Amino acid sequence: MYENLIVCNGPLWFLLTLFMVINIGNILLKKLNPLSIALLGTIIGYLINLTHNESIPDIIANTATGLCFFSLGYWMQGKEKNLWIIIGAFMGYMVSVLMLHSPFVDIRINQCLVDRTGYDYLLWFPACFCGILVLNKISEWAVHIYSFHFLRFIGRNAMIFYVVHAIPLYITVNVLENAYNVPINSNLGIVCKTFVCMITILFLCGFIKNYLNIKNK
Repeated sequence: MYENLIVCNGPLWFLLTLFMVINIGNILLKKLNPLSIALLGTIIGYLINLTHNESIPDIIANTATGLCFFSLGYWMQGKEKNLWIIIGAFMGYMVSVLMLHSPFVDIRINQCLVDRTGYDYLLWFPACFCGILVLNKISEWAVHIYSFHFLRFIGRNAMIFYVVHAIPLYITVNVLENAYNVPINSNLGIVCKTFVCMITILFLCGFIKNYLNIKNK
């Protein structure tokens, strides 16, 4: 519990954080402006990141950063339909990928895995938020082509994805590190992990939809 981990299936740490974020977020949104909550969550996460104090439970930092994105999502309701916002988000995301080399924070332990500028932790928030907006819009556009909203489908069947996706992910990590000596947090390692997760998600979408007879709504 101290490291907010579930033995044998590490990714399930997210469930406790999600519970905390939703409940605390709904309380705070009744009293504070969403942008104030986002700023507060960013500051708390950043200060904990600076201290590198292992005595602070992981749940505090990852709940704070989760509140940032939760409140930004609340604030963006209705605004995401504005094409100029999506264009700006796409440009911001591409800048983060091409110029900043995708600042990446492991949310569970609140650590910036590769800090090239000294400020990558702070740059990660806008870069990640831009990526979320772009992915959501692509998912909406895909509905008109495939008549299938995959992000909504994943959300409605989240527990299956949470439980299963760790298995191929762990296999990939072991193969990369032990068979090919590829550092798992290197650019190649992150790309491989992301690719495996994407393939797993697509496979599970098909399996749930076709064999478990769960309809997409």
